[in-house]
Amino acid sequence: MLSGLSQFLGNQTIGFETDINDSITRTWEIKNGNLVIGDYKATDIKVKQKSNLTKVPIVVIIGPVTKSAGSMVAIAFKGRVNTIFIGEPTADGYTTSNGYFQFASNLTLNFATNYVADRKKQIYKPNLNPDISITQGNNFHNLLNDSKIKAAIKWLTKK
Repeated sequence: MLSGLSQFLGNQTIGFETDINDSITRTWEIKNGNLVIGDYKATDIKVKQKSNLTKVPIVVIIGPVTKSAGSMVAIAFKGRVNTIFIGEPTADGYTTSNGYFQFASNLTLNFATNYVADRKKQIYKPNLNPDISITQGNNFHNLLNDSKIKAAIKWLTKK
């Protein structure tokens, strides 16, 4: 997902993983449009059109059903210029990354082993909070009447 958003994130560090003592254990970076976590290149895509979209205004709408991969994407946008978070706090306990442990040749389990931090090294335990809190007015059947969408449009039109 993050590689697909690389034109908005730019070729740079976009986050970190931290251990129980809040020490950085791995870095998340975008390099030539690809997500690199530590020494692991998570994707291998070729960016054909290189647009500089790193400063275009973006609203990230979050809420209690934002979790897991959604939380990771949101954290990648934290600290980005011209970016604001609108909505409600994300689900508790989903701002972690996993470690994989092999117990036998046919048994591998993954456990939450690290918390995730944004590009400015702000660690998110247990969730992310919006810059503008809106807890009422959801309208999933008519998004133009949704209070969070309205706030996003209002913010974007001022940019």
